[in-house]
Order: sequence, then structure tokens, then C-alpha cells
Amino acid sequence: MGTWNPGGETGTFSFTMWIKPVNVPSGNAHHVFAKRDDWGNLAGQMWQAVVRTGSFTFERNGLGRPNNAVGAVLPPFGEWIHVAGTFENCQGQPGPAALYVNGVLATAPGAVMHFGDGTDTNIYFGMAGAGTSATWGYAGQMDDLSFWNIALSEAAIRQLMVPGGMAKLLDTSAASN
Repeated sequence: MGTWNPGGETGTFSFTMWIKPVNVPSGNAHHVFAKRDDWGNLAGQMWQAVVRTGSFTFERNGLGRPNNAVGAVLPPFGEWIHVAGTFENCQGQPGPAALYVNGVLATAPGAVMHFGDGTDTNIYFGMAGAGTSATWGYAGQMDDLSFWNIALSEAAIRQLMVPGGMAKLLDTSAASN
């Protein structure tokens, strides 16, 4: 996927996916996907989705920008879990953010994210990025990872959890209902 930015200039996008993580040793972070080059290049890093012991977070660190994260408690490891995130107008300013676990809103109302401006970093799946430790790689299975250039509604996320419940090519009006 290279340096593709799903939110483009607006910072509005969603992701949906199924994960089946294995136990993560305390203190470790297993990166499901990340748009970053390395931990030391905070100016280039944009965002990452991370499984830690008992939690799933979508976080942003970056030089000159606020470090922030939205997180959710996960069911026990070894089970298939549907996770989704929606982000609106987060490019260049804080904007609404939400994480869903198994179709249920898992973040507090009013949560916000702020993305970086850089688009030159790569997107990595199952690892933190170039130059990072292999111990930060994702341990487990993932399926049906999708990125959307719209903020999906809770109803649309629930429909996507059901096999055949919603076509993958969504009409924007259908996604916002």
C-alpha cells in the first residue's frame, strides 16, 4: 500500500477488521498495522493500531503534534474479535474518534484524535514499521481488514460484521445511516 493515506487531506476514515490475538506479554505492544517508519522518526509517524494485554488502541505520536490514543478493552485472547475505528476531520486538528469492539462502542463519548500531516511514511501490516523490533510484531490472526475514506456509522459497522450483511463497496449515504 506504500504511502497511501486513507483519510487524504481531511483525516476522515474508518477501518474494520477481525483479529484473533494470542497472549501479549505484559509491557509489550503487538502492532496490527502502522503508518510509520520507525519510533525515532516521530515527525514522519502518523498512526498505529496496537494490541496490548487486554486492550486495543489506535494511537498517534509525532513531533510537534499532540500524542494521543483511543482505546478499548478486549475480550480474552484466542477468540475472534471484530474491531473498528472511525475518525472525522482529524487532519491538522483534533476530531471525533471512536473504537468499536464486536459492534459496540468501546470508547468514551467525546473522544478525539489528531493525525500528523506527513504522508511519506509507509503502511505496515503485522509490524510496527521499518527499523523497529520484531518483538513488536503482531502475534495472532487477522482477517478482512478494510480501510474506508468515510466515517462509518455504528449501524454500518454492525452490518459489516455479518457475512454478506453489507456490500464492501458502500454508498456514503448508506454508511452514515
